[in-house]
Amino acid sequence: MRLEENRHIWGAQYNMQQLKLIIVVMISGLAMVNIGLAQDKDTSRERAKAFYASGQKAFKAERYGEAISYFKKAYDTKNIPGLLVNIARIYEAGNDLKNAIKYQKLYKKAAPKKAKQISKKIGMLRATQASWPAVRITSQPSGQTIRVASMDRPIIGTTPMRLKLPVGNHTVWVGTGESAVSKSIAFSQGKNSGVNFMLLQRSSQAPSATIPARIARKGTFISVTVNVAGSQVRLDDK
Repeated sequence: MRLEENRHIWGAQYNMQQLKLIIVVMISGLAMVNIGLAQDKDTSRERAKAFYASGQKAFKAERYGEAISYFKKAYDTKNIPGLLVNIARIYEAGNDLKNAIKYQKLYKKAAPKKAKQISKKIGMLRATQASWPAVRITSQPSGQTIRVASMDRPIIGTTPMRLKLPVGNHTVWVGTGESAVSKSIAFSQGKNSGVNFMLLQRSSQAPSATIPARIARKGTFISVTVNVAGSQVRLDDK
């Protein structure tokens, strides 16, 4: 069963059963691309196969952002149209319809014989996206990356952003690394709300003589308190 023929599983809602079906179908479709790489004879074959293998491994582990990165590298190495449609489907499974549409368009350009079929798919994605409710996501500081569901998912945009998702509760992550913050947000029709994220800040200020400190002697122990959390404390230059 070919990946691009399974339009019925790409609706506006994605429950766990549908997502598992999506993953099974994708792996089948991606294996088909792998056969194409194995038959290729030019010098770029090995590099494309290596990127593809890494991407497939990340995909099976549900590290979708990493998987997409490797599949893009594989396509840049060997312009196989099937890689483009697989990238589009992963974006779609992650509710990032903007990028799903973008890669369906690239697939249409790379596979003109399927233009009619792909155009119909793009129309379906646009209609689905238009039906989704939106929530404005802001952050302090602004310009932070936005992911949905987990930090392993692809970046869906940056703050401030009008984020559109299917009706229901979604976990939205803003920021990167240890400063990232997540919130469960309800997306519902007719509710034009906004959610602001306050990112965790880690002080990089070094202790200096100008920072006041309180030293309280307690027997053989000394308690030192400064007004910059995370400062280093040295005794006898240690």
